[in-house]
Amino acid sequence: MRRFLLKNYHSLLFGFSVFVVPMNIQAQNHLVVNVGGSMIASGNLVLRNTDLDADGNFDASAGTVIFSGGGNNSINGGLPIFGTLKVNKTGTGDVTMNTDVDVVTTVNFQNGNILLNGLMLTLEDPAFLQSESETSRITGDAGGAVITTVTGVNSPTGLDIGNLGAEVTSSANLGNLTIYRSHVATGSSGQSIQRIYEISPQNNSGLNATLRFHYFDAELNGLDENTLTLWKSPDNINWSQVGYDTRNTVSNYVEKSGIADFSLWTLSDASNPLPLSLVSFSAICKNDHVLVEWRTDKETGLDHFGIEKSSDGTSWEHLQDIKAKGVNGASYQWNDPAPLPKAWYKLSMTDISGNSSYSPVFSGGCEDIGKPFMVFPNPAQKAATASISVRQAEEGVIQLYNAAGARIFSAPWELQAGVNEFDLPVAALSAGRYDVRLVLKGRTLEAGLIKQ
Repeated sequence: MRRFLLKNYHSLLFGFSVFVVPMNIQAQNHLVVNVGGSMIASGNLVLRNTDLDADGNFDASAGTVIFSGGGNNSINGGLPIFGTLKVNKTGTGDVTMNTDVDVVTTVNFQNGNILLNGLMLTLEDPAFLQSESETSRITGDAGGAVITTVTGVNSPTGLDIGNLGAEVTSSANLGNLTIYRSHVATGSSGQSIQRIYEISPQNNSGLNATLRFHYFDAELNGLDENTLTLWKSPDNINWSQVGYDTRNTVSNYVEKSGIADFSLWTLSDASNPLPLSLVSFSAICKNDHVLVEWRTDKETGLDHFGIEKSSDGTSWEHLQDIKAKGVNGASYQWNDPAPLPKAWYKLSMTDISGNSSYSPVFSGGCEDIGKPFMVFPNPAQKAATASISVRQAEEGVIQLYNAAGARIFSAPWELQAGVNEFDLPVAALSAGRYDVRLVLKGRTLEAGLIKQ
């Protein structure tokens, strides 16, 4: 089989053409697909100490992309699609996501981590995680999640969709089952392990289910695994202890039966309660500022709140202290006059003895869309228009998917500050439901379309 060794280039540019790769390729430094360009890869694409900058269409759904070498690398751009995404770094090298990622076959771990970095890694059914370990796995203390969905789940036994580590058993018909896995510790001072599952079955009552919750030692967050129990929440703020039936510190799982319905789940110490006093917390972009709002249920012994902000989810800046009102059910607001395009906010809560705890982290940057992404008219017969309002110019890709999940249209969309409209190719479509996606740097927006 032929091999191309591409070296001595800072960037490899593939733009305004289709680049078909039926052989193995090695690249160094940067592999770049420009906006409007398209690269379709099959076989093995070896990126040794190389970043992938997929601003255009990068489709390796029929191939394997291997991140190797000893350095840290990143995946950037729109929505790159991988068949197999393999991490085989040497030393302490990792792969950081700076855009959402779509995988259709496997994410294979040999050495090195994938850092979610506040973004979404989607496993298209039947894709799965392969060979995760203590030293090579998905992680993400800045937020983000890995997600997968399986249709028609009926009476599952030990079903671990996507190999995410949440085994579900139930005699009920769950219908479509979606599972998110994230890695930010929750609790007023991060008392949980660094793994949370959001389990969402289509039919979610009377399940009499069993959940086996797997974890890695590296995610224990300082907790003693001999004391771990399951905790459940409807909103990642209010948590209740569910307990456990089986705890295995060798195979690293906690199991509980008799579960009536699913929601958010994590593990924590039985004597280390998760927060119950904070009802809501949000940070929303409002033109030239970010409005930070929160509401409490109980304020017994609470002295004040501290508002903190981060540009990377790791380093935090203290912005303001707000005196607690001392009454239950109180509401608070504060304006941040210096918003960032991408930021995270959290609250410190300090009692009268000086002890502090923290709220969950909330993303509240001001690159968010000022007007929702929408398609009209909807349903449509002969024509439909995608519309969006943005605060600053940016490059995007508009895509159209059929009900089977196949992409049938893709085109660049140069967005200007203000209202933008794009005429979709609707006339030739068959009647049915479609998914319209706008892929922007660092996020993907979606809207449904029904063709009559």
